[in-house]
Amino acid sequence: MTQPKPLNNLVLVDRACNPTTSEGGIVLPGSDEPQQCHGIVLGTGAKVTEPISEGDTVLFSRYSGTELTFQGKTYVLIREEELLATV
Repeated sequence: MTQPKPLNNLVLVDRACNPTTSEGGIVLPGSDEPQQCHGIVLGTGAKVTEPISEGDTVLFSRYSGTELTFQGKTYVLIREEELLATV
């Protein structure tokens, strides 16, 4: 399956999923939990100046980026300036 290729200073991120069970095995309700604010970089645009590469884990604010669905998979396109840190 192919994925979108980001342009300019955009970074394509696969957002980490919220856990569905706790460490003790209790099923967690998913409707009121905020989405995770980290993910794995899947691609970078040609004008990204920061040392970010595919496979890096990045942190970003809760409302940054644009969520998009491509071939049934959800991604987040984030401007380079909106990334907070790499892990």
